[in-house]
Amino acid sequence: KMSNSFCSGKRSYIGFAGNWGKPSMYTATNGFKIRMRSGWEVKTACYLDIANIYWLYESIWIDLGESKYLPDFYLPDYGIFIEVKGRTKGPDLSKVSTANDMGYKVLLWTAEELLKRGIITNSGNTELNKKYRDTELFIDDWGLY
Repeated sequence: KMSNSFCSGKRSYIGFAGNWGKPSMYTATNGFKIRMRSGWEVKTACYLDIANIYWLYESIWIDLGESKYLPDFYLPDYGIFIEVKGRTKGPDLSKVSTANDMGYKVLLWTAEELLKRGIITNSGNTELNKKYRDTELFIDDWGLY
Protein backbone atom coordinates (compact mmCIF):
# COMPACT_ATOMS: atom_id res chain seq x y z
CA LYS A 1 0.00 0.00 0.00
CA MET A 2 1.39 3.38 -1.00
CA SER A 3 1.81 6.04 1.63
CA ASN A 4 0.25 9.44 1.16
CA SER A 5 3.71 10.97 1.24
CA PHE A 6 4.58 9.05 -1.94
CA CYS A 7 1.42 10.04 -3.81
CA SER A 8 0.96 13.70 -4.61
CA GLY A 9 -2.59 13.27 -5.91
CA LYS A 10 -2.15 15.90 -8.61
CA ARG A 11 -4.22 15.62 -11.76
CA SER A 12 -5.33 12.02 -11.46
CA TYR A 13 -8.42 10.61 -13.09
CA ILE A 14 -10.42 7.42 -12.84
CA GLY A 15 -10.38 4.96 -15.71
CA PHE A 16 -11.90 1.66 -16.73
CA ALA A 17 -10.58 -0.77 -14.01
CA GLY A 18 -12.48 -3.96 -14.84
CA ASN A 19 -12.38 -7.30 -13.05
CA TRP A 20 -9.06 -8.85 -14.10
CA GLY A 21 -5.65 -8.51 -12.51
CA LYS A 22 -4.78 -8.31 -8.83
CA PRO A 23 -6.52 -5.11 -7.72
CA SER A 24 -4.76 -2.43 -5.70
CA MET A 25 -6.10 0.91 -4.61
CA TYR A 26 -4.39 4.15 -5.63
CA THR A 27 -5.14 6.83 -3.06
CA ALA A 28 -4.09 10.40 -3.69
CA THR A 29 -3.31 12.75 -0.82
CA ASN A 30 -6.62 14.49 -1.51
CA GLY A 31 -8.44 11.20 -0.81
CA PHE A 32 -9.30 10.46 -4.45
CA LYS A 33 -9.24 6.69 -5.11
CA ILE A 34 -8.80 4.58 -8.22
CA ARG A 35 -8.94 0.81 -8.27
CA MET A 36 -5.97 -0.31 -10.36
CA ARG A 37 -5.09 -3.79 -11.56
CA SER A 38 -1.73 -4.09 -9.77
CA GLY A 39 0.52 -2.58 -7.14
CA TRP A 40 3.04 -1.75 -9.86
CA GLU A 41 0.42 0.36 -11.63
CA VAL A 42 -0.24 2.18 -8.34
CA LYS A 43 3.49 2.85 -7.94
CA THR A 44 3.70 4.04 -11.55
CA ALA A 45 0.78 6.43 -10.95
CA CYS A 46 2.57 7.83 -7.91
CA TYR A 47 5.77 8.14 -9.94
CA LEU A 48 3.95 10.15 -12.61
CA ASP A 49 2.43 12.33 -9.87
CA ILE A 50 5.87 13.08 -8.42
CA ALA A 51 6.99 14.20 -11.88
CA ASN A 52 3.85 16.33 -12.17
CA ILE A 53 2.85 14.50 -15.33
CA TYR A 54 -0.85 14.56 -16.15
CA TRP A 55 -2.13 11.01 -16.69
CA LEU A 56 -5.32 9.12 -17.35
CA TYR A 57 -5.80 5.53 -16.20
CA GLU A 58 -7.26 3.02 -18.65
CA SER A 59 -9.12 5.72 -20.47
CA ILE A 60 -8.58 5.09 -24.20
CA TRP A 61 -9.25 1.90 -26.11
CA ILE A 62 -7.05 1.38 -29.16
CA ASP A 63 -8.74 -0.44 -32.04
CA LEU A 64 -6.20 -2.95 -33.37
CA GLY A 65 -8.53 -4.23 -36.07
CA GLU A 66 -9.36 -7.75 -34.88
CA SER A 67 -9.20 -6.77 -31.23
CA LYS A 68 -9.09 -3.77 -28.92
CA TYR A 69 -6.37 -2.81 -26.49
CA LEU A 70 -6.60 -0.74 -23.31
CA PRO A 71 -3.17 0.54 -22.22
CA ASP A 72 -2.69 1.29 -18.53
CA PHE A 73 -1.84 4.99 -18.74
CA TYR A 74 -2.30 7.75 -21.26
CA LEU A 75 -0.25 10.94 -20.97
CA PRO A 76 -2.28 13.47 -23.00
CA ASP A 77 0.33 16.21 -22.82
CA TYR A 78 2.76 13.89 -24.65
CA GLY A 79 0.39 11.73 -26.72
CA ILE A 80 2.01 8.67 -25.15
CA PHE A 81 0.68 5.50 -23.54
CA ILE A 82 2.45 3.46 -20.87
CA GLU A 83 1.80 -0.25 -20.40
CA VAL A 84 3.07 -1.69 -17.10
CA LYS A 85 3.86 -5.41 -17.29
CA GLY A 86 5.60 -7.62 -14.78
CA ARG A 87 5.79 -10.51 -17.18
CA THR A 88 5.71 -10.05 -20.91
CA LYS A 89 3.78 -12.66 -22.81
CA GLY A 90 3.36 -12.98 -26.55
CA PRO A 91 -0.12 -11.41 -26.72
CA ASP A 92 1.01 -8.46 -24.55
CA LEU A 93 4.01 -7.79 -26.75
CA SER A 94 1.90 -8.21 -29.87
CA LYS A 95 -0.65 -5.60 -28.75
CA VAL A 96 2.05 -3.06 -27.91
CA SER A 97 3.89 -3.75 -31.16
CA THR A 98 0.72 -3.53 -33.27
CA ALA A 99 -0.34 -0.26 -31.61
CA ASN A 100 3.12 1.22 -32.22
CA ASP A 101 3.03 0.03 -35.86
CA MET A 102 -0.31 1.83 -36.23
CA GLY A 103 1.27 5.12 -35.16
CA TYR A 104 0.48 5.14 -31.45
CA LYS A 105 3.38 5.60 -29.06
CA VAL A 106 3.13 2.89 -26.40
CA LEU A 107 5.98 2.46 -23.95
CA LEU A 108 6.25 -0.98 -22.36
CA TRP A 109 7.49 -0.61 -18.78
CA THR A 110 8.61 -4.06 -17.67
CA ALA A 111 9.98 -5.02 -14.26
CA GLU A 112 13.44 -4.00 -15.44
CA GLU A 113 12.27 -0.52 -16.49
CA LEU A 114 10.45 -0.06 -13.18
CA LEU A 115 13.56 -1.13 -11.25
CA LYS A 116 15.77 1.12 -13.39
CA ARG A 117 13.57 4.13 -12.61
CA GLY A 118 13.38 3.30 -8.90
CA ILE A 119 9.61 2.77 -9.06
CA ILE A 120 9.92 -0.70 -7.51
CA THR A 121 12.66 -2.35 -5.45
CA ASN A 122 11.72 -5.99 -5.90
CA SER A 123 10.81 -7.56 -9.22
CA GLY A 124 10.67 -11.17 -8.10
CA ASN A 125 13.79 -11.77 -10.22
CA THR A 126 16.92 -12.03 -8.08
CA GLU A 127 19.32 -11.16 -10.92
CA LEU A 128 17.38 -8.05 -11.90
CA ASN A 129 17.06 -7.00 -8.27
CA LYS A 130 20.86 -7.26 -7.81
CA LYS A 131 21.50 -5.29 -11.00
CA TYR A 132 19.39 -2.33 -9.82
CA ARG A 133 19.82 -2.76 -6.05
CA ASP A 134 21.05 0.78 -5.36
CA THR A 135 18.78 2.59 -7.80
CA GLU A 136 17.07 5.67 -6.40
CA LEU A 137 13.94 7.24 -7.76
CA PHE A 138 14.88 9.53 -10.61
CA ILE A 139 12.99 11.67 -13.01
CA ASP A 140 14.49 12.02 -16.45
CA ASP A 141 12.98 12.52 -19.87
CA TRP A 142 10.87 9.39 -19.23
CA GLY A 143 11.66 8.12 -22.69
CA LEU A 144 8.81 10.37 -23.75
CA TYR A 145 10.61 12.55 -26.25
